[in-house]
Amino acid sequence: MQGVPHLDSLELKGHPHGLVQAHSDPSSGTPSAAVSRLQPIEGLRAYLVLWALAGHAFWAAGYEPEGLSGLPKLVLLTHLPVNLAIIISGFVIFLSLDKQRETYQQFIVRRFFRLFPVFILLVVVAIPLSILALWNVTHAGQYLTSDQIEHLTASIGSWWENIQWHLPLHLLMIHGLVPEILVTEASQAFVQPAWVVSLEWQFYLVAPLAFAWAVSSKPLRRLGLCAVCLALFMAARYVLPNVMHGAALPFHVEYFFLGAASYFIYKRRAAHQLADTAFPMACCLAVFLVWVSSSVWPLVPIGLWVMFLGLLLEQPSSFSFRLVSPLLTNPLVQYLGRISYSMYLSHILVIIVMQYALLTWAPDLSQFVHAGMLLACATAATIVVSAGLYHYLEAPWIHAGRALAYKLVGQGQVGTQEGMSRVPEKVPSSSPF
Repeated sequence: MQGVPHLDSLELKGHPHGLVQAHSDPSSGTPSAAVSRLQPIEGLRAYLVLWALAGHAFWAAGYEPEGLSGLPKLVLLTHLPVNLAIIISGFVIFLSLDKQRETYQQFIVRRFFRLFPVFILLVVVAIPLSILALWNVTHAGQYLTSDQIEHLTASIGSWWENIQWHLPLHLLMIHGLVPEILVTEASQAFVQPAWVVSLEWQFYLVAPLAFAWAVSSKPLRRLGLCAVCLALFMAARYVLPNVMHGAALPFHVEYFFLGAASYFIYKRRAAHQLADTAFPMACCLAVFLVWVSSSVWPLVPIGLWVMFLGLLLEQPSSFSFRLVSPLLTNPLVQYLGRISYSMYLSHILVIIVMQYALLTWAPDLSQFVHAGMLLACATAATIVVSAGLYHYLEAPWIHAGRALAYKLVGQGQVGTQEGMSRVPEKVPSSSPF
């Protein structure tokens, strides 16, 4: 994410090519005052991870979306920000594949080091911490219903019963592929949000081939890619066994497809100066899309993405961009976006610890006060923990993965002499959050 030099930063500094070149001042040939029109992606990730954190804090306090409406229900539907993050991932990965000249091996090496170090550390931490989570469940009867306690107790118990399967599956990051009929809750064992890591890894494994087909000069390959995506989409709904959270790629292929397709729209339109109405038009389209749907909630991530893509298509000098972009590009939001991957993976573990403290020292709080204090404490602690994870683990391993990936070029495994000496451009972070 931003702040990680070279490959995982939003800032396209120097004299950028292609996507941001269109925003240079025609008379001076220098980039516009805006660092990059893509910079808001980092800020959007920050809001999404805070949304997920808030929802999970209220879940832990016993609130459920059933029976709620409006904003409270929206906050508790934590799969919605994840779906939007998946769309962003499709967009950014195709941007990365388009802008950087690297082989499949290089791509996979960098992506592995992007995901694995923080993920596996938190899995190790989460295993003993699940005992504390079970203590919370059994001592939160004033907030949780008997059904919730029974469900959560059985869930944690299943993790330990199948730990001999969970450990190797997590080490390979394929835990999201395992159906419920084979191993119960394989996709969310011990670190519940980690199903997204497996889903993202599955996408990384096939993304270079998908991109190659998408940009092929042969129409049949492009049509074949669309056909494969459609087949996976239908198979997930009518053929494949259930996977918790839809953590297998076919169950979320439509979101990756939308993000990838949006990249090509963006690439085509970014080469031209656009009118100042792209964002307002996108907002209207998003509202119409959600309003006419009989099932509003599943379309919320798509509607938000349509609005955000409209913002990216605006000129940085437009009124809409200048009005909205500060919400996404101010230093605080950018920093939270930079550490959002660590925040997403660690926040439930932090919630467990904070709830234990509240149940121990302030057990008589009302449900609403308990939820509010849990959210406030968990948010602050998650930011502190994630900052440490980012600076001392995530960023160093991103650098290590980058160095190893580009060392492969020097070993003569790939590329031409031009490719070996090429300094890769900076592109937005391609983590799931």
